[in-house]
Amino acid sequence: MSKSLRGVGIEVFNRQSFHNEAAWQGACAVCGTRKGPWQAHHVVYEQHLRRDGFPRYNTRNALRLCKAHHDQHHQRQHVVLVSQLTLESLVYGFEIFGSAAVDYFTRYYRRGPEDRLDELLAAEAL
Repeated sequence: MSKSLRGVGIEVFNRQSFHNEAAWQGACAVCGTRKGPWQAHHVVYEQHLRRDGFPRYNTRNALRLCKAHHDQHHQRQHVVLVSQLTLESLVYGFEIFGSAAVDYFTRYYRRGPEDRLDELLAAEAL
């Protein structure tokens, strides 16, 4: 099912499809482990989606993290690198926030030389 919000075509999915997408990724985006407990992380945080009226379970926003790295990310002990996010999640963030996505990702993730944000920002400006 497709729903248009704020002029952006966004697919609306349920919690199960969100978790299935993270499972399909196969390994923790940070450490690459395939074993042990894992969690589906919202790249654009769930509370921000809810606050702004966007669906919470778009599969492009899912990222598989082992439980340890998910907990450490939210406790700010080991912040996920922007370069460890999927390209789909980055594009989704730009669809939600426009050029302000750079500020969003910089605030909640750690930037590096190969994080693709400047490239996506340039594409957003076209």
